[in-house]
Amino acid sequence: HRSKEGFAGLLDLGDVDRLVTETLLRMPSFRLVKDGEPLDPTTYTQTIRIGGRPVERTVRPDRVAAAFDQGATIVLQALHRQWPPVARFCRDLELSLTHPVQANAYVTPPTSRGFAVHHDTHDVFVLQTQGRKRWRVYRPLVELAGPEQPWKDALGDPGAPVLEAELAPGDVLYVPRGFPHDAEARQEVSIHVTVGVLA
Repeated sequence: HRSKEGFAGLLDLGDVDRLVTETLLRMPSFRLVKDGEPLDPTTYTQTIRIGGRPVERTVRPDRVAAAFDQGATIVLQALHRQWPPVARFCRDLELSLTHPVQANAYVTPPTSRGFAVHHDTHDVFVLQTQGRKRWRVYRPLVELAGPEQPWKDALGDPGAPVLEAELAPGDVLYVPRGFPHDAEARQEVSIHVTVGVLA
């Protein structure tokens, strides 16, 4: 499905730049991943002092930018709690669905991939806000995987995709819980917001 407005105003590259460089992002509200592996937080965070007290694991914008240039994906977690446009979108969606929702954003450099094949333990809607991303969705290896059944590589190979799609700005992809999936940015920076439905 494609939104006519293309999720204008929800989250774009300028917004990500503002969050990384102008706010006090701190783990676990953000992290970096590359090719399915988390990067060592000590390589892109620092301890600062506020009011004479140490505040650990805060963002180092220069190091985040350098890692991004080397293919790392920026993950903004719990974005529904720190970015007003996403917070408003989530509140409206909660009223429509009558279930709580959460939102994470994934900012992926061109031709890069943040995560390997995995499944989520709740239903998700993927909202593409900038760039293009190629998605593959596979048959479940665990039926209706719940919170007690997280993805493990030991589950095995999910086989051939049952769906392949390239999302452009304004596109939405629904991925039911337990369906393994992976994605790769195309020739430009990709931003998508994943809205998880906590039914």
